[in-house]
Amino acid sequence: MIGTTRFWKVAAVLLVMLGLSACGGLADGSPAPHQPTKYTGFLDVTGSISGAKRAEICRVALQSLDALNYGDSVRLFAIHDRTADAQPLVTAEIPSLPEDAGREEMELAHRRLAQTREGIKKVLEAALNRRVPATVTDVFSAIDRIRPDPKRRHVVLFFSDMLHSAEPDADFENGPLKAEEFDSLIQTAKQRRGWKNDALQGAGIIVVLPAAEGGERKPLNDARILRLFYTQMFEALGATLESFDSYIPSGGKS
Repeated sequence: MIGTTRFWKVAAVLLVMLGLSACGGLADGSPAPHQPTKYTGFLDVTGSISGAKRAEICRVALQSLDALNYGDSVRLFAIHDRTADAQPLVTAEIPSLPEDAGREEMELAHRRLAQTREGIKKVLEAALNRRVPATVTDVFSAIDRIRPDPKRRHVVLFFSDMLHSAEPDADFENGPLKAEEFDSLIQTAKQRRGWKNDALQGAGIIVVLPAAEGGERKPLNDARILRLFYTQMFEALGATLESFDSYIPSGGKS
């Protein structure tokens, strides 16, 4: 289980030592206006995403680090068969930078920024390049780990094919999804897991899918039907699915 190996212990210590300070800013070095944001991320590390797909999704995930800024927080989890109780890969609280910060304080913040990005990058690459032997892919349990923050904008990122397979009645890898069954599937999941209608209230969801490879067998449930299902499920929990594609949009919905 991720979080119990020596690597993750060392990585956790590294992140704490780095202080997880600030990032972002304008060309002249001054901080850009920024709405503090809570980022909750989930990385699919199961064997269903491997090879070129894993390398590409790693590249896109690394790009997401550019969004971090003063006053943000980051929690990063793995998706596998123990999504519900695996230790976080990263937990980071980035302190706000006062408007009256002096030159020395700004320089220190930028130095720590470089260290912070490098530390998270190492953890991210290790997680995405490590194949975890998992019997199922438990996407739904990711929702149980999301904690809305009423004081900050909340963005949730999934780096996954979203093929949940942890329950016999919701196995998207081996059973076809049908639009007329969405309501039943969602209500069953809500009752089984105790989800409330506001479980993800106000959160913006971004799903980054692995890019399709030429010549590969098409999945039983393609991106179109999966997007329709997750749009409805996230809306039923108070969230908005803002993007469901193989990239992170620069702005607006895809």
